[in-house]
Amino acid sequence: MRKVLFVGMIFLTFILFPHKNLAATENELTVENFTLLIRRDANSEAEPLRNVKVNIYGVNSETSERYLLKTIEKCDSNGTISTEKLTTPKRIDQVQFQYYFGNDDQGYIISLRNYRYNANHTRNIPANRVINTIRTTSIYGSTLDAEFYSKITRLSNVYRDIYQDQKLAIEKARPYINTAQVDFKPINIIYDDALDIPGGGFNRYGHGEYIKEPILALSTKNIVDFRAAVAHEWAHWNMYRVNGMPGGSYQTHYDQVNPYVSYKEGWALFQRHRYTCGLENELANEAQVQNDKRLYGMSTNFTVKGALYDIYDMNFPRNQQIENDELDIYTAFVNGNHSLEDKDLISEGIMYTLMVNSKASTFQEFYTYLMNNYISNHADKTLKGKLENSVGLNGINTDGSFKYSNNLKNYSSKIEDFELGEQMVEGD
Repeated sequence: MRKVLFVGMIFLTFILFPHKNLAATENELTVENFTLLIRRDANSEAEPLRNVKVNIYGVNSETSERYLLKTIEKCDSNGTISTEKLTTPKRIDQVQFQYYFGNDDQGYIISLRNYRYNANHTRNIPANRVINTIRTTSIYGSTLDAEFYSKITRLSNVYRDIYQDQKLAIEKARPYINTAQVDFKPINIIYDDALDIPGGGFNRYGHGEYIKEPILALSTKNIVDFRAAVAHEWAHWNMYRVNGMPGGSYQTHYDQVNPYVSYKEGWALFQRHRYTCGLENELANEAQVQNDKRLYGMSTNFTVKGALYDIYDMNFPRNQQIENDELDIYTAFVNGNHSLEDKDLISEGIMYTLMVNSKASTFQEFYTYLMNNYISNHADKTLKGKLENSVGLNGINTDGSFKYSNNLKNYSSKIEDFELGEQMVEGD
């Protein structure tokens, strides 16, 4: 009788053992795949948050306790994350995914109070403790609606694309020019309905009570093309890091301004159009400077943008019918057989590196650096004349000075701290 009871007790212990193991898994979770797609409403196209920071929290719905399980510095380009098994000190029955609008490398979309916007999704943990799903949803906040979150999703993705495009351009250019001095630093973008500016802006001192570091800002009211606006303002940030040059006032891009201002603004216009138009699609503005007496030979923002673009772009046959711009930076530095897409990236990478390495604060300084260090001593002795001709189409002398503005005693602008509120000129 004692022997049977002993065996029975052993058997009873055996069947209870796995029950204790199951209970232990209530503090575990595996995320095989999770993707968050954000849309304005059920009739709108959903968009992922690409390469952004994501926090994963375990939640106990009974106690409302929340535990940080893992931080993903960047989800993938589809907004997807995956992890190995995660554990917490206590039981959890829900998981919360917190997606930010940005990452540590490039910066974040923020409010005027320096708050990093984020989108949160909480779901129950299934019995197998494995998450494998795609969630398409509209995001609402206490004061912000689904349309706002849809906009900052698009803005975050545009910022990511511009940042990655610029980094790739430098990588592509590296075999042809010394890029050792080139680096990238993060900067946040204010996007807030309470921000009262007419367009986009960059301020090296920050803005308002809560933001004391350099900042970009975009109006929520009148900027339609995020790509053009972000490319323009981010170009100001990158140039400021190189030469520390403060901004300057101007009314329009046609104004005759101080050469420091025309270079700073001309560079930002060039970067804006380069990103949105590339090597082939700037025909509409190909002869803009040559055909406008307000611009030709003058120290204006548009004049510098035109001269930079003529150095950068290629003299395709259809371009030649408008202006015979003989020099392009790709041929001068590479003259290879790359695809058009790679030619665009290599050309941009070289232009950007020239901006950094020259530490120029005027177009004349940029031009002189290019001429003295790369063109004058080039094996192809025709390049010097071609460069002079290319900038000459914009009324710029062979020494890089402006044909007419150099005789001006007073400019309509002065060098000063650049305040938020630059007006984005339509159609430029």
